[in-house]
Amino acid sequence: MTFATQLVQCYTLKRMSEHVAAEMGERRKIHRAEEAPDFALESLFHDDNLEAFGDSELRAEARRIIRNNPFIQRLHRGDRDAILAHWIGFEPFVVAFGPIIDRRKMPRQILYDKFGHGPAREKLIQKARAERQLVRAENAQFPLEEMTIDERVDSLEDGTRQMGKEEIQHKGHWLADGKRLRRDYRTLERPYVQGVDELIKVVKNSPDMPFFFGLLGATEYMAEETGEFLNSSPAFRVQFEGDFSRWMRLHAPSTHKGRDFRTTHLGGDLDLARAYTPLNPDRTENVEYPKAAVLAGMKIFELATNDVEATLAPLPRKAA
Repeated sequence: MTFATQLVQCYTLKRMSEHVAAEMGERRKIHRAEEAPDFALESLFHDDNLEAFGDSELRAEARRIIRNNPFIQRLHRGDRDAILAHWIGFEPFVVAFGPIIDRRKMPRQILYDKFGHGPAREKLIQKARAERQLVRAENAQFPLEEMTIDERVDSLEDGTRQMGKEEIQHKGHWLADGKRLRRDYRTLERPYVQGVDELIKVVKNSPDMPFFFGLLGATEYMAEETGEFLNSSPAFRVQFEGDFSRWMRLHAPSTHKGRDFRTTHLGGDLDLARAYTPLNPDRTENVEYPKAAVLAGMKIFELATNDVEATLAPLPRKAA
């Protein structure tokens, strides 16, 4: 055996051992996320939120809006111009979403009065733990570490340097997907889209906590149904380097089999929307109010989607 052959063999064995070590590291990471104590169910003020809000009805409405929308259908068919317009058009909302949540003050006294100081405080502590656990599980499946240094810098721009990994994760995947769609994505012009700006303002300026968390619930319904629909389309996926959108796959419910949907981001939003809803004199809750916020949010997303198409990717007018 020549010296050169020995070097090649040594190098090959080294690379194989590195690959095996990396794979085992990923498996350990996923295993730790799966085996960690489950704080999620303990964090819920109510464990029947999906039934109380009529989850099947709300999800059917989100699915109807998404799958019947002509612009989203263009994305599903693999219309590259439409996909790029969608990414550019909704980027301001994706970027603003985390800071809007962070800056919204959560009045605790309402919850203390409704559930008792000690129990409500314990639920809020458990919610913080459950959110970190959920993000760790998502990051084990869709690691932020796979982003390049430039993509991580992009995800920290726009005044969000104080945000932790929990808040920048989905934004980071959106920006990274943009670059997988077009290498020069971050340098492209970003025209003003009125519908998206109005969507941001509605969420930011929502009048009270039940309405605010109802709008967050609408955001999650629309994200999940968009992710499910577009992730199912090979014509859409092939437009991205690697043949899939990480953001869409992350939000598609079918990629999280075995998950308790009471304890997802959506489940948490519905729980807080209901928890902040004042009790009626008979000690029942008017869940119809935050549910109306969910439905209103879906409609605003639909209008924003239509405005993105009209502003950034209008179809040619047919000749008379």
